[in-house]
Amino acid sequence: MYSIKTAIETLKITGDPRKIAEERKAIDDFLYNSPELQGLQFKYKNVNGEKVAPFVLLRIKNNQFMKTATIDP
Repeated sequence: MYSIKTAIETLKITGDPRKIAEERKAIDDFLYNSPELQGLQFKYKNVNGEKVAPFVLLRIKNNQFMKTATIDP
């Protein structure tokens, strides 16, 4: 959701019915190869349609999730 919001704000999408096809294409292109975006847990980006983000290893201890490690791409 935040990535679409960022795309709309960055590209200054108007929602004008006369430009809807070109604005949709611009959003698609933005999300296919995006700059670094802020997610809920970490920053990530899309490269050729693939999400590139840190990988978080969790374990359960005393019925709680504990972060074991973060592996950067």
